[in-house]
Amino acid sequence: MSNHDIKIKAVEAYNLIRGRILTGEALPGSRLVISELEQKLGVGKGPIREALMRLDKSGLVENVPHKGAIVIPPPSLKEMQYIYNARLEIELSLSIEAMQHATKNDIARLNKIQDQMRINKDIDELFFENDKIFHAQLYALAQMPHLQATTDRLMDYVDLFLNSYRYTQENKDVFLEQHRCILIAMENKDEAVLKEQLKNNIMIGFELVEQEFARLGRRY
Repeated sequence: MSNHDIKIKAVEAYNLIRGRILTGEALPGSRLVISELEQKLGVGKGPIREALMRLDKSGLVENVPHKGAIVIPPPSLKEMQYIYNARLEIELSLSIEAMQHATKNDIARLNKIQDQMRINKDIDELFFENDKIFHAQLYALAQMPHLQATTDRLMDYVDLFLNSYRYTQENKDVFLEQHRCILIAMENKDEAVLKEQLKNNIMIGFELVEQEFARLGRRY
């Protein structure tokens, strides 16, 4: 099996295991045994190991020495609200710093990512990936790597709920318009507009998380 095939199978395994955890089929505290998952999911050991490593990073699983992968409870809706509030505070600070440092070339690079989002609007996985790249490149301009690393970690928890979300065309159009306004605000050094547009862009994500909780039948 090629590395490409293993990656595809690892993504498949990740989504299957993640689904079992978020729906409560795999209970908190239970062990995820590779041989059992191999039989249940019909996926090989290599992709499953990679999926478990990714789930460990995202906080759904803890890989414990001599015990294996243990299921950890996913964030509650209340905790997700705190996560989004923390994201809001950090990302607004990063964006303001980024605006102070941004050059015309920096903004041009962000516009190219925005163009890729528009080109890939009909491919959910690429759209979502380019959205993450847009924010990562924007915050990198702040030159505050430790704060950016904190944001990346918080986004791991958000990904638990949104990495398989199917965005509507309306969702995508709203994101694209908000990104356009963010870039104009950065170019004009308009802090008030930048904060308003970025806040709206982030908090739409929380609305989608709430919808995903409702779809999964989880209230808390």
